[in-house]
Amino acid sequence: MTLMRRVAVALLFVALSAGSVRAESGTFGIAAGVTGATLSPPDTGESITMAPGLAIGFHAVIPILKSLSFEPELMYVQKYSRRTTGSTMTDLQIEYVELPLLAKMPLFWGIYMTEGVSLGFPVEMHGVAPNLSQIT
Repeated sequence: MTLMRRVAVALLFVALSAGSVRAESGTFGIAAGVTGATLSPPDTGESITMAPGLAIGFHAVIPILKSLSFEPELMYVQKYSRRTTGSTMTDLQIEYVELPLLAKMPLFWGIYMTEGVSLGFPVEMHGVAPNLSQIT
């Protein structure tokens, strides 16, 4: 089992055993979910379909003003797809560490809007390119 898979399993265990923790100046917690991603097919004879992946990580909500909070996250995200060329099917797997930096603003009735940027760093891939430098 690779290091990233061990980290993902450990984070999943923590996510299932803990919820959000309320601190004096903000809220901290764990996020987990399922992802679906597709890649653009480079050739006309190829088709790409979605495959499920895992997203797990930590987040914090840090109040700045009454109507504005800073919400940084640190996520491990699996973006998996399947490529079909003729009768040959290949799994495309890219795993990222992502750092979303978001501003959280209330709209109405407990509904919030988040805006921001996300930095993604590929850490492992299979079936996409000969090395990681070709997908960044």
